[in-house]
Amino acid sequence: MDVLNFFLIVTAIVSALLHSSQAQGNEILRCKSYGEPHFLTWHSENTLNPTSNTCVGNHMFKLVHNRYVDFDVKVIAGYGVDVTVNFLDGAGTSLCLANTSNFNFYVQPHCSMYNIIATLIKTSDGETLTLKHPEANFLAIVIHTNALPRQYTIEMFQPRSLMLGSEGQCSKADCFPTRSLLNEPAQPAPRQTITKEQARDICEMYSINYLNTIHRSPVQRSAYFNSTIRQTLEECMYDVRITGEPAAAAKGIEILMIQDLIDGATNIDEIESHFNAGVMRSFKWLNKITFESLLGVHRRYPKIAYGNDKSKVSKISFELEQKKLNPISFGHCDHRSAHHTAPKFTDRDELGAKILAHLISMTVQLKYLIVENFRCLVYVIEHIILR
Repeated sequence: MDVLNFFLIVTAIVSALLHSSQAQGNEILRCKSYGEPHFLTWHSENTLNPTSNTCVGNHMFKLVHNRYVDFDVKVIAGYGVDVTVNFLDGAGTSLCLANTSNFNFYVQPHCSMYNIIATLIKTSDGETLTLKHPEANFLAIVIHTNALPRQYTIEMFQPRSLMLGSEGQCSKADCFPTRSLLNEPAQPAPRQTITKEQARDICEMYSINYLNTIHRSPVQRSAYFNSTIRQTLEECMYDVRITGEPAAAAKGIEILMIQDLIDGATNIDEIESHFNAGVMRSFKWLNKITFESLLGVHRRYPKIAYGNDKSKVSKISFELEQKKLNPISFGHCDHRSAHHTAPKFTDRDELGAKILAHLISMTVQLKYLIVENFRCLVYVIEHIILR
């Protein structure tokens, strides 16, 4: 082999190695925070079982800190209730802030001067905020719904090249807080006892109800999407059991909603555009599915759903598309008229009466009930009681 050929071969090998290294450096990693909360460390879509940890107590946790972003979440009684994001210039100087207060988003106006792109989408079902730092190739998606328990679901994306200088729960989910919040109320004991089998049944009900709306079979979903379904199911079971609240299962399907919207996106810009383009419609489905799943739990496990008379029933936000409503018939209601003395009420009658009592007699909570027209309320009444 002459010197020229040897030189060409070495050059080709070095070029291939540099290209491979650059490709790995540009690979998009993601980190998540949701539920009780569960922190999932930085991982790529090739990682089907990312490292996770569940952190409890009242603390300030740093999710990520690198030369471009400083991201904190405030956890009270097991829920992420506030976030603060400080965008940096790459050399330690703060550019601008985005934060929350009482589940309202705020982004400093001058963020746009530094090309920090913030997109806020408000609906009657909840809010989303996407924050993009183009220079860092960093994106954060922060969402909350109006259903109880209220908390933030967070997913962040950054290139692998930023991993070297990154710190926080996204790098090592050790539950070590930046600050403890001693004056906040402690996490309450579970409202009621829910078995592992019951929790799995409840979580599967929420998950299946959501997956049925996206009309994609397991073979049509990415391997990462399918692994996300399995992981959120396990974490959902933990949330339902530690809180004693079936409604806690809704937080897992928020993660599924994000993954459904961005599945197949290959870079930060695609992730941002796919999510923002579909989130308003997905929020409507999410709200409807959450409501229907909660009713399904009530029917299957009435003692779990109403096992504690001192508990407050979750405020229900309800919306049905007009085209989904069926004609209402009242002819078969006669047997419940006042002409019958001492009627016999079934368990379903009692369950329906309890739900309706919360819907129509608790005036303070009526503002959380979204009824587009009277037929929606009639739909609820018929399907809870008459059937």
